[in-house]
Amino acid sequence: MGTLHFFGNDKGGVGKSLVAKTAAQYHLDRGIDFALFDADRSTPDVKEAYKNCGCRSVIFSESKEYENEPRPVYFEAKKRTTLVNLPPHVGMALKGWFEKNDLFEIAEEEGVKLVYWFVCSGEPTSVRLLGEHLNYFQGKIDHVLVKNLIHGDSWKYLESDSFIQKQIAEYDVKVLDFPQFVGKNTLRKINEQRLTFGEAREEREFNPIERQRVKTFLKGVHQTFDELEVFTQEAA
Repeated sequence: MGTLHFFGNDKGGVGKSLVAKTAAQYHLDRGIDFALFDADRSTPDVKEAYKNCGCRSVIFSESKEYENEPRPVYFEAKKRTTLVNLPPHVGMALKGWFEKNDLFEIAEEEGVKLVYWFVCSGEPTSVRLLGEHLNYFQGKIDHVLVKNLIHGDSWKYLESDSFIQKQIAEYDVKVLDFPQFVGKNTLRKINEQRLTFGEAREEREFNPIERQRVKTFLKGVHQTFDELEVFTQEAA
């Protein structure tokens, strides 16, 4: 059976799509079979960049009209690693999907591992949402806390919140320091041109320094993923 990875945080602007794209690139570079979904309908950055890699759109909604839309996500996860980029403000819809379909129980019975990557910028709102999120799931699924160093440079709110630190320890949350990308202009061009990180790594319109920045960034991300063993099951 596979693993179902969600990349989320109900707050926008924390870098969820960026982390999801690097996870997709990791699987491509390692030759690991995977499925990729983008649930962000307003800014489908992941799908636009990785459409040629089979990325599909999916809708998580509280509306009954869309209640069956996410089914392909779970069916894929029964067969192979599945990555899902989530939009902001989708928390209630996602929780409803878990609860209405008894997915916590079904996934355990069928051997599908559930992992939620909470991408955090360190801001008070982002940290508060993390606390609410962990309090809801109560350890029912695995978590990776992504401290996105590209979008945040202060972690005092996270580090000083004793309740959240207790939750992180109690629920065995893996904490991942997501590396900086040197050269914001290069990263902007990658996003604007809808390039995969693999394409950007070889993009001839980029100068040698820009290409090396992409290579160095990806090397750091891959190393971080490997050291924290967040994709151990996939790589096995």
